[in-house]
Amino acid sequence: MHPRRRAICLTIAALAGSASAQVDLRAVPQPEQYDRIRSSLGVRSLHVESPFAKSSPARVLDLAPGKPATEAEIVTLTSRVIVKADNATIANLRAQGLAATGASAGYTIIDTPSVRAATRLANQLAANDAVTHATVEARQTFGPRTPLNDEFLDLAWHLINTLQVGNDINAEAAWSLGYTGAGVNIGIIDQGVWFLHPDLSGQRNNDAGQFGTSSFHGTAVAGVACAIGNNEEGAAGLAYGSTHSQLFYSPQGDPAVNAAAFEHRNDLNDIKNNSWGPSDTGNLWDIAQLEYDALKDSVMTGRDGKGVIHTWAAGNGGTNDRVEYDPFAASPYTISIGSIGNNALRSNYSERGSSLFAVTYSDGNGRNIFTTTNSSSAPYTSNFGGTSSACPLASGALALCLEANPNLTWRDAQHLVVDTAKPVDTEDNDWTTNGAGHDINHNYGFGQLDAALMVQAAKTWQPVAPLVELDAGLMEPNAPIPDNDLAGIQFDFEVTNNIIIEHVALDVVATGTYIGDLVITLTSPDGTESLLHVNRNYSADDMDHTFYSVRHWDESTAGTWTVSIADAAAQDTHTLNSLSLRFMGTDIDCPADQDGDFLLTILDLDAWIDNYTKGDIRADMNNNGSLEPADFTAWIAAFNEGCDL
Repeated sequence: MHPRRRAICLTIAALAGSASAQVDLRAVPQPEQYDRIRSSLGVRSLHVESPFAKSSPARVLDLAPGKPATEAEIVTLTSRVIVKADNATIANLRAQGLAATGASAGYTIIDTPSVRAATRLANQLAANDAVTHATVEARQTFGPRTPLNDEFLDLAWHLINTLQVGNDINAEAAWSLGYTGAGVNIGIIDQGVWFLHPDLSGQRNNDAGQFGTSSFHGTAVAGVACAIGNNEEGAAGLAYGSTHSQLFYSPQGDPAVNAAAFEHRNDLNDIKNNSWGPSDTGNLWDIAQLEYDALKDSVMTGRDGKGVIHTWAAGNGGTNDRVEYDPFAASPYTISIGSIGNNALRSNYSERGSSLFAVTYSDGNGRNIFTTTNSSSAPYTSNFGGTSSACPLASGALALCLEANPNLTWRDAQHLVVDTAKPVDTEDNDWTTNGAGHDINHNYGFGQLDAALMVQAAKTWQPVAPLVELDAGLMEPNAPIPDNDLAGIQFDFEVTNNIIIEHVALDVVATGTYIGDLVITLTSPDGTESLLHVNRNYSADDMDHTFYSVRHWDESTAGTWTVSIADAAAQDTHTLNSLSLRFMGTDIDCPADQDGDFLLTILDLDAWIDNYTKGDIRADMNNNGSLEPADFTAWIAAFNEGCDL
């Protein structure tokens, strides 16, 4: 989440007025200072990050008529000026001690001490009648249109789709930015990766892995993420420059084995791919405390505190299952990934859910996935798929992002997915917009992944604020749920504290004779609905489960949250025993907002005076532990500064 700020000027004289205009604390900021620079790519509005360096990234401001200004791209400005002028002018520049080197077509390259010096020299020369061209050298990244020579690259349509153009992960554009996942290690938690595979063995990281045998599935997953590229073998993985390691989950459900994989060498494993999980039967599954703690520890302490990034296959249960029923895929510590096929439509096996982050390409619309296998006689397959294949494609995209910005945390990765995912299948009527402006869909999460958009965002990403948690309380109604009544019963949580949301958790304990009849919906103060449990064939007689949702991402917590529970079929009775509501997200830094309504108005002055008079420490604007007249001046300064969200 990036800081978003709008401030208004407030003086002591203004405080005497009746009321100021309301200020939306979640408004988009005004852009930074951009200079019009005569660059070799044209006269452009650029923000130069390091003007006194010999070269510097420069953000390009898009000034499309009638649209808000946006940063469209990044170029590199150098300290060189490209000049076309008469010999006397060039000689004069040399006499001033500037190096001048001849170039093609009558141009000369002038070397200056810094980017700032180059911009000034270009402007001075452009005003000289003897100079026909003077621009600062600007560089943009180029790459081959077909960057790899892998034998079967044309079968890897999920990377480059030449038949349904645009229906792919946009690998070519991401690679052209210069990123392949180099320096990043992806741990494949599965049943082993064949160590002799010619498209994988050269970039295997044994130090980061566990010892064991190989499997078809694990080898296929590894190939989608990171099969070696440009080696005339097979087809490349999306992060073909990354390394990989093999880690093992327990098919028998041994929690100690799974926990060991989550904890193993989190100093070396940057991403852990999980294309596995409980059976897709529609049951409400549990996670052992050992597994939960190990998973949490890996994101809190791994990678020197930046956290291991866990991607998770959302599941192949189709409409008979949901992501929320799987405590691994739905966990706030993982990124759940569903599937779309080559027609950019939901694969019929891909599970829906309120905890689904995003979708990316796999089989399901007629074409399967080409990848590696563990057979020496047939080391490749063109028959892979499922969310097992979509998940490592997402891992590959995140590996490119980590190469572009190694400082990304596990939460930065989640925000990157949310902020860059694109709506897909826009005719689907489940699309809606949450209170923070994010497009959301139970079928597609925040949309489809685009590797190039993710990498571009990662390059200039600002770290998200520290994680905070908020407990909204526990209810124990022990109330009957009306049988076969879709109106059901509702319970309201009144939340007064305010944080910006990432994950919402709803703990539900209920008993009955056919728990599958229940439909559970959570509605935020902004009106955003999360469908958490649906009527299905599941005859267990109790429910004790934590449901997670990401659909309220970037909304704020304050207000009324409504839980609706209905019984959608006849002949079975149920009792709601307890509900509890919890949030994970970031604090809002807004000390001037003394009345807590997220609008800076003159009413906040009244609230500050009231707090000051009562001795409430919230009026301590100097943060020195005491209340004093100087806190009034500090409140004015904080009001003018606005709020970071």
